[in-house]
Amino acid sequence: MFQGSSSGEANAANTTGGCAAATGTACNQTEQATIKAGAAFTRALAHTGIVAWEGIGDAKGKPVDPNKEAIEQLLELWPAFDAIDRLYVGPALTRLEEKNV
Repeated sequence: MFQGSSSGEANAANTTGGCAAATGTACNQTEQATIKAGAAFTRALAHTGIVAWEGIGDAKGKPVDPNKEAIEQLLELWPAFDAIDRLYVGPALTRLEEKNV
């Protein structure tokens, strides 16, 4: 298990506009807080939204149920975190925004 910033947060900082990847400068405190809040939101939605999955297994290939620990381990993998953020969280936020316009 991890403590502190996740690989998802670290990679989000590198791909978020206004941060190091885009400007060559470090993120300011507001940008860092926004990145951490976004990562926490994605993690929270993943924990409440993932109720079943296919193709996720342990080192021996045995299927693993989507429990809290397994979801956290999955979210430590940047491609998985990014996919959940882009394909699950982003569209949900877009739908909410469209309702409120």
